[in-house]
Amino acid sequence: MSQRNLIGTTLGRFEIGRELGRGGMAVVYEARQTDLDRTVALKVLSPALTHDASYVARFQQEARSVAKLEHPHIMPIYEIGEAEGVHYIAMKYIAGRTVKELIQSRGVLTLPHAARILIQVAAALDHAHRQGVIHRDIKPSNMMITDDGWLYLTDFGLARGTGADARSGLTLAGTVMGTPEYMSPEQAQGSSSVGPSTDIYALGVVLYELITGTFPFTGDTPMAMLSARLMEQPIPLRAVRSDMTPDVEDVVMRALARNPDARYPNAMALVEALRSAAGIGTDELPRGATPATGSAMVDATIKIPAPTPPPTPPYVRPSPPPPAAAPQQAVRPAPYPQPPTPPPAPPPTTRPRNLAVIVGVLGVICLGLIGIIAAFFFWPAEVAPPQTALVNGADPRMLEVLKSADQLLGDPNDGLSAAYRSYQNLAAEFDDHPQILERWAMAAAARGDWATTQGLSERISTMAESSDEQAALGYALLATAFTNQGNLTHAEEEAEQALAYGENLALTYAVWARLRSERALMLGDTEILEQALVRLDQAVDLLGNEHPLQRALTHSALAATFANAYRIGSDVSYFEQSAEQYEAAMDLLPSAGFFQLELAQLYVDASEPDEARALYEDARRRDAEVSHHALVGLGWLAFSAGEDDRAADYFAQAIAANPAWYEGYFGQARLHVVHNNIDAAIEHLNAALERNPYSSLVYAWRGEAYFWKGFDSEGAQANQYFERSVEDFTQALEHDPLNSFAAAGLGWSLQSLERYEASVAAFDQALALASWRDDAHSGRGWSLYNLGRYQEAEAAFREALALYDGEAQYQINLGLTLEQLGRRDEARSAYAAALELDANNAEAQELLAALGE
Repeated sequence: MSQRNLIGTTLGRFEIGRELGRGGMAVVYEARQTDLDRTVALKVLSPALTHDASYVARFQQEARSVAKLEHPHIMPIYEIGEAEGVHYIAMKYIAGRTVKELIQSRGVLTLPHAARILIQVAAALDHAHRQGVIHRDIKPSNMMITDDGWLYLTDFGLARGTGADARSGLTLAGTVMGTPEYMSPEQAQGSSSVGPSTDIYALGVVLYELITGTFPFTGDTPMAMLSARLMEQPIPLRAVRSDMTPDVEDVVMRALARNPDARYPNAMALVEALRSAAGIGTDELPRGATPATGSAMVDATIKIPAPTPPPTPPYVRPSPPPPAAAPQQAVRPAPYPQPPTPPPAPPPTTRPRNLAVIVGVLGVICLGLIGIIAAFFFWPAEVAPPQTALVNGADPRMLEVLKSADQLLGDPNDGLSAAYRSYQNLAAEFDDHPQILERWAMAAAARGDWATTQGLSERISTMAESSDEQAALGYALLATAFTNQGNLTHAEEEAEQALAYGENLALTYAVWARLRSERALMLGDTEILEQALVRLDQAVDLLGNEHPLQRALTHSALAATFANAYRIGSDVSYFEQSAEQYEAAMDLLPSAGFFQLELAQLYVDASEPDEARALYEDARRRDAEVSHHALVGLGWLAFSAGEDDRAADYFAQAIAANPAWYEGYFGQARLHVVHNNIDAAIEHLNAALERNPYSSLVYAWRGEAYFWKGFDSEGAQANQYFERSVEDFTQALEHDPLNSFAAAGLGWSLQSLERYEASVAAFDQALALASWRDDAHSGRGWSLYNLGRYQEAEAAFREALALYDGEAQYQINLGLTLEQLGRRDEARSAYAAALELDANNAEAQELLAALGE
């Protein structure tokens, strides 16, 4: 039976348009999903295979494989179904081309350009591998890339699981499945035990092709191609590209090693090795985003043809999102959403470990060691000994002096600071023993000293002398440090590492729960919140006799999780549980003021500024080390109350108290934006980013400031400012893909550069994160208008008006669109509505007069 031509027909809820591509199993069409009025890519199984149960199963397996892979660089699947005997998969429609088409049109790529592609594929592959899914058909034609350089990995039709999933029986041992040019030796032999290294090999072939335009093996037939990789060495890279260095060639050759164990341990390791060998700076590579989201990444080498549009109307300044519980326009919005987000720093180092051997042996050894060491520790005398790694060759004198330092923590006056100084001195005396470093890092975290926490934690988590529990603690503290510096992307990565190494540590579950609750808060997603609460319960179950610093930080993370649950649903019981957890942390470390600051923010969100103010003042009295944090909190309280002079004074005091911390500068910048002092705002934002290069929020506000610089300029200079704003908004999204303010700002900036398709994509991202953003609906509408997609533009403007009907410009935009659709009477009504909102609006007056009676 030949493939049925479905163009122009309706299949279930899908109106099928043009053909996008076809393969041996299926044809992909562009289609419109009628009930949701959206464009999709519809993959339809060939009728000739409909009655073949194995092909139907494989087709359905593709959907199941991808459905459990929630990642921004994996093609999203909307649904799988059957209609009129035809099996189909509805997927996200991507306006772009395959990487194969890209290299066919452009020839060989530069190493940085190849790396920009590979890092996105690597992020997707490593995520799939962590979920137990092997792709098995990695090749450029299964990579879709948008005009802005954003990549989606597609076609999991040959994917299979590991472990039990690998024995599903959909592919028999000895059956060769895949594309010969990219297949690994073990795949070419039809092995039934292919693993992640098979995809690493294929990625190495893709890299070879991207930078040479050819393949590492040659053959006249597919079988010859397969046999070559089993019997011959790859053609040396420098035999094809003499300008490549030996180091780059070594990277490619390792990826193409015949022995799977000799290849890179994961896909990102291959990219990092390439970056190092080629001297590609981290600023030249995009950072992988977190699952379910993705930043709108702009590839400057790919330009979008811009139509000649009518003049863009003035951009209505977007307000930052209102509190999550009440998505509506705020008169004076809170200074920032909730915790900040992530930076371009080197990806975390994965500590080599052989779980099969280590877990069983260490489990027995550690039980004996804990009993031996217990005599050296107590906190205070009646509390059981801490559970963090205790020996590591420590001599009795070190344990004794460390115990003395621990006992300082109970002093309600200066205990935490005194202990911190002792740990610092002991680290120098005992050659940075990991047991001392972990105490020092936890004390730094309890003081809100995130730069020190980060530096120490990175050392702990990667030291050869650290036990798995110490590494887990290091990763958990790293996650906490990144969270508080505004880097949620890296925080989530570190939290996953913490769980991998510390399955029995309450802190690792508490930190993971907190980060999951941050995502739930930003998306307003109660299902994600439930995931956080499950991990929270696990943390509570494990919380026992850990060191008091570790327990206090665990209580703090639990409190933050409960606080986010309260912010999502305003459930008072969550508020109470959050406050109880903060109180527990304060009881353990009575001289620490940082937990008061966190509790104060909870009262801010509960609209109890007096309680919050009292807590900020108490934190200042209790702990001089957090005075700058408390002053910033008082500054934001004044800012929210419209007391700008008082806010400026508090922010200035915060800078004086700790010139190295960024928040005082950020507060001053926000005040300058309010008063339209854009140059002064940029100066303070630069100062903030010098001190904290991890804050998504600061990058987003600098992007906003540069946007207004461009808006008030002309010609080439205006475009330079708009390009700067694109860079900053993109950077903000790399640090926090959930930042809807940054996504909307990116949309406006791209629109100002007449890059309308990219602008629509950015607005789509903003609205996926925060559907209540009327400014994003309006911006999306104007970009669609400039693309000549007037019906879609009308719908977007009406969405904006439904959310906020008090903006005259929205009515004017709607009227202009209705005129293009030939609906002059409706346009006249829209202009009249604009004049009702703003009787002196000259644009509305002129447009209405031009229509006549």
